[in-house]
Amino acid sequence: MTDDEKFRPRRADRTLPPEEAERVLREAEYGTISMIDPDGNEPYGVPVSFVFFDGAIWIHSAREGRKFRVFADAPRVHFSAARNVRAVFTRYFTSFYESVMAAGKIVPVTDDAEKRAALRELCRKYLPEHMDVADEHIARSFAVTAIFKILPDRLSAKARRP
Repeated sequence: MTDDEKFRPRRADRTLPPEEAERVLREAEYGTISMIDPDGNEPYGVPVSFVFFDGAIWIHSAREGRKFRVFADAPRVHFSAARNVRAVFTRYFTSFYESVMAAGKIVPVTDDAEKRAALRELCRKYLPEHMDVADEHIARSFAVTAIFKILPDRLSAKARRP
């Protein structure tokens, strides 16, 4: 099975085009980043807050800990997110959803301007009503906050809608 086949939804009728996949990434509240921990050679998944812009998925992290270490040791990751998820009963139990999966390399952001831009976008997404104090709070935690971006080389999305 090729990598493309692994990433293709089983139900082709639910496949979303790339622009809708990007919309799901922009609008989903949270996502899960998955990787392989090289120390234990086991899967490791972490729910994260994130923002999608400039063709990348951006996350923040502490500058230490398991996630930070794994990103440095094994930079291939898988990311998934969903929105508009709800269980429904029609004639049977099912759910409606929009979901996206991305695979790619995760890289640390070292440029201060790029890092500030990502933190501002995270603030804008999660607390837009407090943008007037965002820069002050970004400055306060800037030295202890790491920013990473996932550069997707594969993106797949699907939906089941009412």
